[in-house]
Amino acid sequence: METSLQKIKQFDEKSNQITEIINEVMTGNIEPLPVYLYLKKIEKTVKDSLSLIQDATVEQGARFGQGEHLQDSVYFQIKSAPGKYVYSEWVAEAENEFKRRKELEQQAFKLSKHGQTVVNEDGEIVGPAHYYDGKQTIAVTIPKIK
Repeated sequence: METSLQKIKQFDEKSNQITEIINEVMTGNIEPLPVYLYLKKIEKTVKDSLSLIQDATVEQGARFGQGEHLQDSVYFQIKSAPGKYVYSEWVAEAENEFKRRKELEQQAFKLSKHGQTVVNEDGEIVGPAHYYDGKQTIAVTIPKIK
């Protein structure tokens, strides 16, 4: 019967297989799209799996104590996530004003294409934001398994 540790060690074999497939894609022997889509499914499975075992992993890792530790040729360290600041009310007001200004400049950009301008509540003409096209990418949606 296969032990849990033996099952885990199979990840190394799978990683090597993925590396081989990527090399085949890079040399043009395999089409990239199906490989990319399959890797996105693997990525989602891994991300969801890591999330499920995160708390238990931190609990186990904390037993090793402070500092960096080596296990299965990987270093790990238990760290605290950054804290969160709660700002005074004026910061929220400034952020809201910044957001309104960004929206006005975006609107000014869109209207400038038609020769129109945007005027704010103080009667000031709002200059358009500068816009740069984004890089083309691919969006992948993996349906949830019920």
